[in-house]
Amino acid sequence: MSIDFHELKLSIVREINKLRQDPQSYIPILENTMDKIKDKILIRPNDVAIETIEGVSAYEEAILFLMPQEQVQLLALDENLSSAATDHLNDIGPKGIITHEGTLGKSLSDRIEKYCEWDTACGESIDIGGKTAEDIILSLLVDDGISDRGDRLNLFKAEYKFVGLACGNHREHGTITVLNFCGGVREKDTSYFNYNNFKYGYPSNLHSKQVSEKPKKIKVKNSFQLNDPDAPDGTVSVKIIKNTKLCEGKRLTVTKKFYTLNNGQIQIVEIEEI
Repeated sequence: MSIDFHELKLSIVREINKLRQDPQSYIPILENTMDKIKDKILIRPNDVAIETIEGVSAYEEAILFLMPQEQVQLLALDENLSSAATDHLNDIGPKGIITHEGTLGKSLSDRIEKYCEWDTACGESIDIGGKTAEDIILSLLVDDGISDRGDRLNLFKAEYKFVGLACGNHREHGTITVLNFCGGVREKDTSYFNYNNFKYGYPSNLHSKQVSEKPKKIKVKNSFQLNDPDAPDGTVSVKIIKNTKLCEGKRLTVTKKFYTLNNGQIQIVEIEEI
């Protein structure tokens, strides 16, 4: 059976947004799939049997995750992110490998910045073997065998506003889908901040007494946050890379901080200076 990969791409976006808008809608789908698992083997009609790693326990955990999950903003499909996803698919699909790092050492942010600029946060998920949008989203949601459930977190991360994806052939697993998520996307070689409109100024209430304000709750900082205000909660390590960009006629020094969190996720912060 041939697959229309373009239609699959569009249906996956619809399915992600269905999940983000109504997380509990996937609970019956999870329960129905669990009934098809025997001794950790998932057997679906007219499809090959799949040996799972965790069996029904991963599905049960996904249901517990979804029960209290609140609605998240819908994602907009971005073709720049889709182009970056296509590059990675064309790199690893024919070779039959599964990796987030390109075979030439390119990272996710490298691939995205070939086509556009991004901000806030970015992440990537990869599914192999999925032939329908529901099966692919179900696989990412369950995240069987992945201890930090990073793909599940990508589906629900509130910071993400855009998604790009590519679907195609994989030499070993038949099909592959690469999904790129971003908090913000803008035209290539444009700065995050509009320096031309920047004005120094003071808030009008600078000297007024804020008697009605409640005392702020003191937050315990981790060791990285004591010296780095950009470090997110759960940081266990950080890698810093500096380079120079020419944006709108101005030369900017760009500092990228790659924070590894205690759940295995990587959060990237980009700082621009004239």
